[in-house]
Amino acid sequence: MKTDSIYSFTDYRGYLHAFFEVSKPGTKTKVAEALGVHTSLLPQVMGEQIELSLEQAEKFNKFLGHDEEESFYFILLVLKSRAGTIPLKKRMQQQIDDARKRQSEISHRIAKEKTISEEDQERFYSSYIFAAIHVLSSIPEYSTTPKIAAALGRPENEISRAVDFLLNLGVLHQKDDKLTPGSRHVHLPPHSPRIVNHHLNWRFKAIEKIRENPRADLHYSGALSLSEQDVLKIKEILASAIADVTAVATKSPEETAYVLCADFFTLMR
Repeated sequence: MKTDSIYSFTDYRGYLHAFFEVSKPGTKTKVAEALGVHTSLLPQVMGEQIELSLEQAEKFNKFLGHDEEESFYFILLVLKSRAGTIPLKKRMQQQIDDARKRQSEISHRIAKEKTISEEDQERFYSSYIFAAIHVLSSIPEYSTTPKIAAALGRPENEISRAVDFLLNLGVLHQKDDKLTPGSRHVHLPPHSPRIVNHHLNWRFKAIEKIRENPRADLHYSGALSLSEQDVLKIKEILASAIADVTAVATKSPEETAYVLCADFFTLMR
């Protein structure tokens, strides 16, 4: 189990269940030894009969090989579960949400020299075309300009100009007329002024696809009235689902290309 998958969970038991599912036989015995407890404690913890103590959680951190951020996050999950009042659980949930947000802003983990300049970002996010070409270039079937143009239904000369731009940036790489993703990264942090264009580009494309054939893909729109408490639950569910989708896509072979847009927002100003 990958260590960064802990951020896909907002409950420590769910995380431990996932860990034990992929662990070798005898792991629970080793965990009990590392925690200095009887083997009967783990089933009680997993069955929600008792909670892990903070000291046991810290020993779990060591056993699981968590780094500092992961260890802090795991402790937050345990604290939330141990909280005895709703206000305290909410406070811990806010801490958890903040930690997940920090992890989702992955731009700080990308070397600055490997990202494109502000000026080039302006052009890259002026249209969905550039991101679409970048994604398609990772699929062997669409490794040439004519095939990408045909797949997107755009004029070949337009795609050719866009490909030249991406090649110059290093976002694309070309060898023997075959295109592949390059070594430079394109990533926008949530506070970027270009994040609006990025979202609008794909939502306009989604509208276009709905008009073409609303039944061909999965589209959902709905207005809901609900409690403030359930608003937080739904945000948590959607964030977890997006993390799960991303994890699946990361390991998936490059065969086709899809776009994910998720919207959940208040109707009130």
